[in-house]
Amino acid sequence: MPRPKARFLALLAGLTLAVLLSLLLLLVPAARAFVLEPIVKTVEAARGALRYVSQAVQWLVALLILFIFVMGYVGSRIPKSRHEYDIRPRDNIPIEGPTMRVARMFDESARYRHKHVQLVLELRDLAARVLAQRRGIPLLRAKEILDSEAWTNDPVVREYLSTERHRVMRRRRRPHVEVARVLAEIERIHQEV
Repeated sequence: MPRPKARFLALLAGLTLAVLLSLLLLLVPAARAFVLEPIVKTVEAARGALRYVSQAVQWLVALLILFIFVMGYVGSRIPKSRHEYDIRPRDNIPIEGPTMRVARMFDESARYRHKHVQLVLELRDLAARVLAQRRGIPLLRAKEILDSEAWTNDPVVREYLSTERHRVMRRRRRPHVEVARVLAEIERIHQEV
């Protein structure tokens, strides 16, 4: 979906082009003869052919064409019915796993600030579950370890998963790099022997 500024610039460019073309047709007789005369001749030929058709039929055809265009436009704006998009999952395949959920939250975090906090909380939860599983400790203890420096040597990962940092909610320049580092660290811990 185009941004409002880009949409405004496109509209402004279109209006400028229409005004320039209109002025060209009004003020330059050669351009008027080159562009408008073939159109006028075509319309006159069509009127000559339509001379034998009653005016009621002409109006009926014009209204039918207009109706088809309006219905096509309205039909394209109506959302598709839900059953067309329904995918019947098998019983053993989850609809949305942790990876899909993190990817969706990351996409939404670019648009909504509160989704960024949800993404960090989801990554913290994932890291805590991996720590608890690999070290054989309770989940609450793993969440406490996340706030200390004992679980990783990477300061970027520790800072990204810190809850205090995200309360300020400043925009990051390259959030995908930070998320990739966090996921790589979680994967490293998961692969530890």
